[in-house]
Amino acid sequence: MFVWEDPLLNRPPTEITAEWLNAVQMELVHVIQWAEITLNKSNNGQLLQALQAKFAAVDPGGDYAAKIAVQADTYKAASADVVGAPDAIVAAFFPAITGLGSADGMTLYVRALAPNATATPTFTPNNGTIAHKTIVKGNNLPLVAGDIAGAGFWAELRYDLTLDKWVLMNPAKGIIAASDDVGFIKIFSGPTVPDGYLALPTAQTNLSRATYAKLHDVYAAQGYPWGVGDGATTFGMPWLPGDYTVLQAGVGGVGSATIGEVIAHTHNYYREVGVAPAFAGGSQAAGVLTATSSTGGAFNKAAGHRVKFCVKF
Repeated sequence: MFVWEDPLLNRPPTEITAEWLNAVQMELVHVIQWAEITLNKSNNGQLLQALQAKFAAVDPGGDYAAKIAVQADTYKAASADVVGAPDAIVAAFFPAITGLGSADGMTLYVRALAPNATATPTFTPNNGTIAHKTIVKGNNLPLVAGDIAGAGFWAELRYDLTLDKWVLMNPAKGIIAASDDVGFIKIFSGPTVPDGYLALPTAQTNLSRATYAKLHDVYAAQGYPWGVGDGATTFGMPWLPGDYTVLQAGVGGVGSATIGEVIAHTHNYYREVGVAPAFAGGSQAAGVLTATSSTGGAFNKAAGHRVKFCVKF
């Protein structure tokens, strides 16, 4: 135990000798060499690297919990050399990851190059050695564009051996099944359509069955209420003419338009008693016929505020 000098106790300080320093140094050197790392006096992190490398090689039959804990800390601290593309991420780590057979639950952290654009981006922590695996979120759910946020975003990726995929633990768009509300129309109060939605057009519009496969499947099961498109590669999406009112459909009728009309009504008027009607037998008999002035638009519509109707795809 090291002690300070204490004159009151007549105690000298602990003497640091060359023999003691050499002994400590050799203990540390042996750990670094045990991990087969070449000594480098300019690198003060070699002991940590050696311990990380040896813990990463722990067999699952041994202290597996310790292995996972060390790996999580290792790769969180490491700044991965991220290359590849936003939807095909490639990273390199030290110690190198050489296999995934015993890596269930291993967590890696990488800085994204750019947002993902597809629902099925891939990742490999050792290109050429470990195959690219699909990145999912939650319970094997596909990502949505932007779940891996912009450049510099730290993506937390956990390997799931059962799925044989990487699970994004911090998706920017949250963990919501993309198909939970496909086909539902929502009213949005802003001018920009939210991700995963399409603004309803004001005229008959067809969509690609391949690009919007989930929305197509919903409408196909309902008998294509908004049109079959070309019958092969497209289908009709919901649409609302500009400034039309949305009406509740009874049994059937979804997707059909209504024709506006004025409710039946009468106008009261007065005429002088004893004066012949303006028309008799189809011709003017007495008096002068005068039409009122006309104002208004081409059809009836309700007054209100405009919002954006969007359909989930």
